[in-house]
Amino acid sequence: KLLVKNGAGNVKITGFSAGASIDTGAGDLEFKNFSGPVRIDSGAGSVKGDLYSEDLDLETGAGSVDLKWNSVPQKGKASFSSGAGSVVLSFPEASKMAIIHKSGAGSFDSEFGNDAKAEFRLEFKSGAGNLTISKF
Repeated sequence: KLLVKNGAGNVKITGFSAGASIDTGAGDLEFKNFSGPVRIDSGAGSVKGDLYSEDLDLETGAGSVDLKWNSVPQKGKASFSSGAGSVVLSFPEASKMAIIHKSGAGSFDSEFGNDAKAEFRLEFKSGAGNLTISKF
């Protein structure tokens, strides 16, 4: 498992498959080809990446999030908690998910319908920020 703790500065990681726990205070995080359980806690800064994980927990205080799933998630959960900032998520067209969305202020736009019977859950909580879920 990859463990990263960074107070300030940008972090870039490529190709890790045993899961990761990443904690950044301030600075951008970029990753590619992650799989396994992924935990990210970002105080401020953007988070951008592509992954295969069906077990994601991401918390951010302020900053944008842009994530792309490289394969159709079959089961598990992706959980997002954001104080402020936009979140853009992209999934393969064949994906099915149960979507739970709670936001104090901000827009919600999804190209996927909410499939309550899906084994993959997408949970999103935000104080102020937009959520966009798109197909590719």
